[in-house]
Amino acid sequence: HAHAHAHDSHSARSSASTADYAVWVKAIGSTLLISALPAAILVFIPVDKDKASSHNLLKVLLSFASGGLLGDAFLHLLPHAAHPHSHGVSLKFLQPFFWLE
Repeated sequence: HAHAHAHDSHSARSSASTADYAVWVKAIGSTLLISALPAAILVFIPVDKDKASSHNLLKVLLSFASGGLLGDAFLHLLPHAAHPHSHGVSLKFLQPFFWLE
């Protein structure tokens, strides 16, 4: 009996899922690495809650942390402000939480 169909779709699908898996592993691994290095450095910062010098150090470190987070958020919003676009994600289900009466 003669019939013709391609069996390549099965191998293409498995190679695509393998590539997706590799991307996820690399993304999660790099995120863990980037997050672990600063956490490891925190071990070497001397903080004693009873010393005034530690309070000053904590204020400086918290200033850098909050400035870094605010700067990062601001810099991520600049491209969206310059070129508004949609990501195709609907957040209408969150709308009731933002209604003020």
